[in-house]
Amino acid sequence: MFNKIFEGDFGWWGAFMKVAVVAPIVEELIFRGLILQGFRRNYTAFTAVFMSALLFALFHLNPWQFPATFVWVCFWLDNASNQQYFTRNSGAFNK
Repeated sequence: MFNKIFEGDFGWWGAFMKVAVVAPIVEELIFRGLILQGFRRNYTAFTAVFMSALLFALFHLNPWQFPATFVWVCFWLDNASNQQYFTRNSGAFNK
């Protein structure tokens, strides 16, 4: 599957653009744009951030990376959405 990324007209430059530029932009538009905003219309801010982060972590299909990705995305989306539920309450975990 990954060999097909490097085949084509643009070679390594095209592969770099697909993996390092296009993929993150598309993920951002889908998860933070469509999914998070859709959840925010129907659920509380906490539930929307939680579910969006869960879907983002599951999307990457890496069980070893899942916990860290899920927690990181929760904090990142929380901060980006200006809800600050996770970041405001994270002090409880530091004690």
